[in-house]
Amino acid sequence: VVEACANAGWVHDLAAAAGHVVRVANTAAESWKFQHLKRKTDRDDAKRLAELEAIGQLPTVALPDPATRQRRMLIAYRQELVGRRVACQNRIRALFAGQGLGYIPGSYMTGDIKWFWIGSGMVIVGLSLGAGAWRAGRGRSQSSV
Repeated sequence: VVEACANAGWVHDLAAAAGHVVRVANTAAESWKFQHLKRKTDRDDAKRLAELEAIGQLPTVALPDPATRQRRMLIAYRQELVGRRVACQNRIRALFAGQGLGYIPGSYMTGDIKWFWIGSGMVIVGLSLGAGAWRAGRGRSQSSV
């Protein structure tokens, strides 16, 4: 008996390959919820799993085959990457909004044209900041001479 967790599939596959019968316990089931406990430890969880298995009331989950689990992990990772990309786009929008540009002209942040405007804006901002820093540095060196 294995408690459902991130590594349950891996443990299930190894134990099944060794010839063991493996059941993955559903920890979200009603019979798994502990109420009025003063402590909840791994030892207590293991004891509860054994008790539920012994009386035939262990709630289990169906575990997909390894190929399906791998595909789902890849999909979840892709979703994470998409979220990061959107966060970067939002940061760039905020940068433009902070400079008084409410939007990137000619773009709804879709398609390839967006990167042209983003790059152009970043170059303009970088040149402006660089020129300001150069002027400030030049002014200091002249006054100190």
